[in-house]
Amino acid sequence: MNTIMVRKFKLTAPVSLFLCLATTACSNAATQDDGSNSDVDDQAAQTANIVGDATAGKIAFQQCQSCHSIESGKHLLGPSLAGIVGAPAGKSPGFNHSPAGIASEIVWTKDNLDKFLTRPTSVIPGTMMAFPGVADPQARANIITYLESPE
Repeated sequence: MNTIMVRKFKLTAPVSLFLCLATTACSNAATQDDGSNSDVDDQAAQTANIVGDATAGKIAFQQCQSCHSIESGKHLLGPSLAGIVGAPAGKSPGFNHSPAGIASEIVWTKDNLDKFLTRPTSVIPGTMMAFPGVADPQARANIITYLESPE
């Protein structure tokens, strides 16, 4: 009988980030001369008239919970998202943000969150967030509504 031996190892944050980056789809979005991304703008515009549902948003947010907490000051691989709506990007106290996030000067309005959730790298090129985005406009609206007042 053949036996396969498996070596056990502990996943550290850098290893987890590498694995996440290695297994996440990459974006090939075209950027316009002014730095905007018409694809993302068009997709995010679809969400503008959609009413979000916080209960559905809590469920949709589960895909984010491996990296983000909604508990104030509780940072995981990504920063806490408590109070994110209306907050500046790259400024969460106690979290080591990427230089791109710090330099972005973005305020997390609903519109900016929608664009970021559509395709993070098109909003903050150089972000360390290894997530391809949420394609469904209703799911994005639900997540944003949930982040406004998580419960």
